[in-house]
Amino acid sequence: MTNTLRLKNSLQASLKNRKHQSSNTKLKDENIEKFASLLEEKGLPIGLLTFQDIQECGYVKDTGFVWLRHKKKRELCKFEDVVLSYDAEITAYFEPKKIKNLTGVKAKEFLIWITLTDIHVDQSSSITFKKNLVALSKSFPVSVFNV
Repeated sequence: MTNTLRLKNSLQASLKNRKHQSSNTKLKDENIEKFASLLEEKGLPIGLLTFQDIQECGYVKDTGFVWLRHKKKRELCKFEDVVLSYDAEITAYFEPKKIKNLTGVKAKEFLIWITLTDIHVDQSSSITFKKNLVALSKSFPVSVFNV
């Protein structure tokens, strides 16, 4: 790769990063309710993500990119045989009734941790978690995640 091409790629990445940063909305502790209402606006249950000990959260409206930064990693038992683990930083892209490219969330079932990558709510009021292993998925009633 030539130096000119490297410089061009570096500048494009820098401009893209600046555009991403300038168009984001940063939410602090007093505005966490706005993040919860974003979940509702997108048709997702509020209890889907943990809001305990959030240091920072944000949303880029143009792309749907969201992030949550917690003080520490947290494990929660949402229902009888599944434990959810939330890393200190969670990122995703929100769409109506969908979360795509999710990072930082894992589910433990039968002593095995599996990284969750996509979540969607369907018409029958069930929520489906897709895992990164060969299109595995599991559905639950949305009511499990309502606060």
